[in-house]
Amino acid sequence: MKLKTLIQAILAFLAFIFLFLPWYMANALGFISIGVNAFEGHTVLAILTLVVVLGALAWFILDILNQLGILKLKIAKKTKNIIDIAAGGALVIFGLIALIFGFADGSEYLKSHPGAGAWLFLVASAVILALNFVKLEMTVGGKPVKATSEKKDAKKDEK
Repeated sequence: MKLKTLIQAILAFLAFIFLFLPWYMANALGFISIGVNAFEGHTVLAILTLVVVLGALAWFILDILNQLGILKLKIAKKTKNIIDIAAGGALVIFGLIALIFGFADGSEYLKSHPGAGAWLFLVASAVILALNFVKLEMTVGGKPVKATSEKKDAKKDEK
């Protein structure tokens, strides 16, 4: 399987985990700090982000299974590239929206800013998107070896 696809799948899984870290931090009166994850802030945005993350993760897992020969999907290279870019781009867009909401909320006494989860999500998403434009032809492992030699040995033993 391609190393690039494996890295993208790992980053998509990390982006899923980053949804549960503090996405929005609020400081009240300068000394009280509260953090909420993606699901406690803006629920509709969080659900849409969750759907996009799970969709991207599912796509990269399907691509890995296809490269390993477990699935026999015939996908044109251009179509695969378009879906890869769309998955990374959608993740980046939702990460940027989260940052905008993080900076926009708040008042004079309650200052809000994006938390570590939003920043890490955006970084993981940006790397997923950037990997689509990098020529990385390294592979990890290989295709599963068929047990044809074992079958030949068993037939020889029978004779």
